[in-house]
Amino acid sequence: MQTSPEAKKQLAKKIKWISILSAILISIMLCVSVYIYYQIEPLVAARLKETIKTSTNGLYSISFSKLSINPFSGNVTLKNISFKADPAVYERFKRDKISPSHLYEIKVKVLRLKRVHPLKVYLKRDLVINAILVENPSIRVYYEKTFGKDSSKVDTRTTWQRLSKYLHAIKVERVAFRDIDFKYIDRRLQKIEINSVQNLSITIKDILIDSLSHLDKSRLYHTKDVQVEILNNQFTSNDGMYTVKFDKLEMSTFDKYASVSGLQVIPKYPEIEFSLKWPFKKARYRIAVDEARLNGIDYKSLTDKRQLLASSFKLDGAKLDVFMNKQQPKPKGDLGENFPQLLVKSLRLVSVIDTVRIGQSRLTYSEYDPFTAKTGRISFTALNGHILNITNDSAALRKNRWARGKFSAYFYGKGRIDFNINFNLNSPVQEYNYAGKLHKMQAKYFNQITRPLALLDISSGAADSAIFSVKGDYRNALGSMTIFYRDLNIGILKLNRNKRLQRSTILSLVANNLLLKEDNPSKGEPLRTGTIRYTRPDSVSFYSMIWKTLFSGIKENIGMTAEREKALKDQFEKIKQAQPEKNREVRKLQREERRKRRKSNSLER
Repeated sequence: MQTSPEAKKQLAKKIKWISILSAILISIMLCVSVYIYYQIEPLVAARLKETIKTSTNGLYSISFSKLSINPFSGNVTLKNISFKADPAVYERFKRDKISPSHLYEIKVKVLRLKRVHPLKVYLKRDLVINAILVENPSIRVYYEKTFGKDSSKVDTRTTWQRLSKYLHAIKVERVAFRDIDFKYIDRRLQKIEINSVQNLSITIKDILIDSLSHLDKSRLYHTKDVQVEILNNQFTSNDGMYTVKFDKLEMSTFDKYASVSGLQVIPKYPEIEFSLKWPFKKARYRIAVDEARLNGIDYKSLTDKRQLLASSFKLDGAKLDVFMNKQQPKPKGDLGENFPQLLVKSLRLVSVIDTVRIGQSRLTYSEYDPFTAKTGRISFTALNGHILNITNDSAALRKNRWARGKFSAYFYGKGRIDFNINFNLNSPVQEYNYAGKLHKMQAKYFNQITRPLALLDISSGAADSAIFSVKGDYRNALGSMTIFYRDLNIGILKLNRNKRLQRSTILSLVANNLLLKEDNPSKGEPLRTGTIRYTRPDSVSFYSMIWKTLFSGIKENIGMTAEREKALKDQFEKIKQAQPEKNREVRKLQREERRKRRKSNSLER
C-alpha cells in the first residue's frame, strides 16, 4: 500500500515540529546546565561552606576541589573533601571555656548525594536528600578534657536557629559510611593513646533539622538512629602480651544497645612461658565470650559527658581462665590490684550499670607449684547469675554502695553450688562478703587441686553438703564452714626419686587414724564447724585469696587443725625412729587401714 502525497506531507510536518521541539528542549537543558554550572553550583558550594561554618560557630570549615550537580537526577558529587577544625577558633573557645571535648577531622575523596533537588534548595530553601554515600573516608576523633563551661558565653541557639537564615529545613533519609579508616586519639593522657578500628561501617538514618526537631527526645543530635558495625577486628593490648579480637561489633542509638560477638582475649604465650616473661608473679588471663551486650545505653550522656549509663550488661558463654605461677618471686607491688571494687573504680568512664547478667559461663583458677611441678585447678561450670549495681559514680554510690551478686554453678562440673557475693564499692578497705552451699559431691574430685598444691590425695568419701559464710576486706577474711561428709580417707603424698607424686604409706596411716575425722558428724560427737581465718599477703590475688580462705575451712572440718597437724608430725617422727620389725603400732594402723578400704569398696559397690 502506497502512501499518498498528502500523508507524506503531514508526516514531514510532524517530524519537523518534533525536531523543533527537541531542539528547544535540548537548548533549554543546555541553558539550565550552563546556568547551574555558573550560578547554582557556586551558590550551593558557597551555601554549604557557610552552613558548616555557621552551624559550628566558626569552629569547623569544609573544603572540596569540585562540586557537580545533575539537575535531572538530582544527584550531587563532591570530590576531595576536607572537614576540619580551625585551631585558632578552638583555642579561643578554650579560653572562653566553651570548647567541646571532641574534635573531628574528616577526609573523603568522593562523596555522592542522591536526589538532592537543588532547585528546591534554591527556590524553597528546603534541603531534602535521599541518601549520602561516603566510601573509604578517613576519620580522626580527638578527645581533650574540658574543665567546665562558662554558660554566659555559650551560644544557646538551636542548630535550626543558626541555619534558618539560609535554610528552612534539612532532611537526609540515609547517610552511609563504608570502610572507614578510623582513629580515636585520647589527648588527656601524658602518653597520647591512639585506638584504631578496621572494617568499620556507619549508617545514619533520618536526619532532620527544622524548627521543632530539637524537641524530639527520640533523636540524638537530630538523627533517628546511628548504626555502627565493625567486622573481624583485631588489635594488641598496650603491654603487648595479649591479642584481642572479635567477630562483630554493632550498636544502635535508636535501640540503645551495643554488642560484641566472638570476643577473645588471647595470651601470646603458653601458661608457664607467659609467667616467665615477667620478673615477678603475675596473673595470666584468657577470655572468650560468645556475646557481650549492653542494653539501655544513654548515648547522649556517653558522647557529651563521657558517662556510661546502661540498664544491663549481659554475658553469654563467657570463659575466664586465670593462671598463677608460684615459682615466680613475689612482686614488689601488691597482687590485690584485681579486687573487683578496685577494677570498677579504675574504669575510665563514669559508669552506672543496673544489672550484669551472666549465662552459661565458666570460671577456672589454676596455680603451678614448682615443688611438685604440677598445676592445680579449681573450676566452676554452667555458671549463671547476676550482679546488681555496678558503678563508680559518686552520686549513685551515695544512694547504694553495695554491688550484690547471686550465682549458681557446678563445682568441677559435678556438684551444684549456690553462691551469693556482695562488694562494698565505697569501702576504703574493699569490704566484701560471700556465702553459699555446695550440694552432694564425691570428695575425690577435689584431687584436681589438693594433689598438686596440698600434697593430699582423697581416696574416698562423699560430701552430702557444705555450707560456708565469709566476711572479708583487702587483707583479712573471717568466717565459718560446715561440711557434712562420710567415709573420708586421704593419702599424704611425697615426691619419689623420679619426681612423681607417691603415697607415703606410714604418714597416710597416721593421718587417717590420728589426724583425720572420717565423718562429720562423727559417731557420738556433735557436728564440727570449721573456723575460717586468713590474712592475705601481697603475693596473693583476690581469686587466690578466695580459694585459700575456703581451703582453710575445709582443713578444719576434716580435723586438720594446726594443733593436730603438729601432733601428726610428732607422731610420725617417733614412728620413723622406731625399728620397723618391732613397731606394733604401724602394723596395727595398717590392719585398720585395710579394713576401712574393704568397707569403702563394699559401700561403693
